[in-house]
Amino acid sequence: MLSVLTDRTYRHLFLAQIVALLGTGLANLLLLVAKTKFWV
Repeated sequence: MLSVLTDRTYRHLFLAQIVALLGTGLANLLLLVAKTKFWV
């Protein structure tokens, strides 16, 4: 399965997907922190 990552194009697409998932998770976390911090 990881042999696909030897291809440069697929590797870049995979890394872009990982970065997008991390960015989405971080945005959700920051929104949650902002909501709980400023809720009071």
